[in-house]
Amino acid sequence: MVLTLPILVYGLGITIANWIFGSTYRFMLFYSKLFIFGYFGIAVIYWVLRNLPFYPFNLLAPSS
Repeated sequence: MVLTLPILVYGLGITIANWIFGSTYRFMLFYSKLFIFGYFGIAVIYWVLRNLPFYPFNLLAPSS
């Protein structure tokens, strides 16, 4: 999911900054149950909807 790339880059940046400066700052979004279940719930819903063979869901499927 391309929309989560900025969140992952931010988390990686925090991890690198912690390593360089010796701090222990954590990005608390990654520890939230709502974020984890919501992210995987959206991924599963997208996976199911893109396989439905009628309009508008067939627009989500690859064009082959």
